[in-house]
Amino acid sequence: MRLTPDQIAIVLRVATSFIGQSYAHDFRCVDFVRSVFSAAGIVIPKLTTQSPPAEFNISKEELRDPPVGHIMFLKDRTDPRKWRAWTHVVIIFPHKMCIHCSLFHGRKVTVSTLDELFTVYDFAESK
Repeated sequence: MRLTPDQIAIVLRVATSFIGQSYAHDFRCVDFVRSVFSAAGIVIPKLTTQSPPAEFNISKEELRDPPVGHIMFLKDRTDPRKWRAWTHVVIIFPHKMCIHCSLFHGRKVTVSTLDELFTVYDFAESK
C-alpha cells in the first residue's frame, strides 16, 4: 500500500503528537501504529506473528531510501521466540529516522535513527 501525500502528512503529524506517551501492555508498537494510521483513514488489520503483511511493510529494496510515513517491520535478533517473523513495527520519518513505541528505547513513543534500530533489529521481510 502506498500512501498519498495527504495521508503521509497526517501520519507524520499524528505520530509526532504521541511522542513521550508511555509504553504499556495495552499501548505497544502495534497499537501506536494502528492509532496513527487510523487517523489517516487507514485500517491496519489484525497482525499475526507470521510474515509481516506485504501490503503494509516496505520492501527490502526500499531500505536504501525508505519512504517517509510508511511502516517497517523488524525482528529483534535476541528474541528467544525464533518462530516469530517480526517483533517490532515502526513508522519511517524523514532523514532515515523512525518513530515507534518502544519497550527498549525509553519505554515510550520516541524517535530513533534507523542505524540505532539496526544495532538490535533485522529487517523483517514479507513473504
